[in-house]
Amino acid sequence: MSTSSAFALKPVDIHLRNFSVIQEYGNGYICDPYDYYGSRFSSKVFQTWDEIIELKRVRETLDIPFEYRRCRPEVYMPETFARSLGDVELIVMPHYPVHSDQTRPMAIDKDGNFCEPSLKAIADAFVTAMAEGGKVHRTTARSMFYSSVLVVNVLPICGNSSFGAKKKGEHSNIYKTAFAATRDPVKALVRRILKECPNAKGIYGVGAGHDHCPCLLLKYTNI
Repeated sequence: MSTSSAFALKPVDIHLRNFSVIQEYGNGYICDPYDYYGSRFSSKVFQTWDEIIELKRVRETLDIPFEYRRCRPEVYMPETFARSLGDVELIVMPHYPVHSDQTRPMAIDKDGNFCEPSLKAIADAFVTAMAEGGKVHRTTARSMFYSSVLVVNVLPICGNSSFGAKKKGEHSNIYKTAFAATRDPVKALVRRILKECPNAKGIYGVGAGHDHCPCLLLKYTNI
């Protein structure tokens, strides 16, 4: 198991290798997206994990000012459209604020795109590379990506976009407090995910998430 900085294979190559049968159909083939992604693995399972229960307890101890709150200031759990955790092949660890008022971070709109701008940007990059590099239809590439990725927010207790915004080069005190308070529970969560996703080929830290991946993975993987 490796972080993105040590990948022997690019994340895109991993997906194209495992879905090589689709490549043989050519880029005119469009798969039925519901054959690949949908409400497959229930996020309710995560709610029973001790690591999530601990994060919820931490959330209750944080006095988050009103201006940073969402309608549902909550712990955002890992998300996947895979049929099971055994089908997860790539773990993406971004660090993003919650812009939309969704019940699940990986909610998709009527066009099949992520509602969250940060997640959409990540998905677009993968899907474009997979479609062009693998010569498969973009809709098929998107289905391939959605059905085999699990997303874990590096800071699962988050507010709106100003929650982690820097002023004069410094994060707000509530952001730094929340980040420090969640480090141990998130480390435990990552360790649990690695055990529950035995077929994951790698962990891809994105943006600020890349900076925090090593401290989250240290002692729990072979990096």
